[in-house]
Amino acid sequence: MQIVVDTITETNETFDLGLCVGFTVINKGQTDCSLHYQGGPALLVVEKGTAREFAGFSGYTYTGTMQLKFKGGSAGDVEVIKSLASTEES
Repeated sequence: MQIVVDTITETNETFDLGLCVGFTVINKGQTDCSLHYQGGPALLVVEKGTAREFAGFSGYTYTGTMQLKFKGGSAGDVEVIKSLASTEES
């Protein structure tokens, strides 16, 4: 398992979910943001000062590219913590 942290500060920035078995979106900024698959409609809103966790279930992996949009098109401060499946054999 590998932990990767992405920081999103501009509206419409993206992050990849390749081999992701779970992730958490932490909105540390002063404005709400919406979470989308890139180019798609909003899936949910992550309010300022809150976090949303997306846990993996029994071998499920998240795929695709996610996009964050900050309310009013402004900048923000979001941390994305991803748990990635290891590609190395032990």
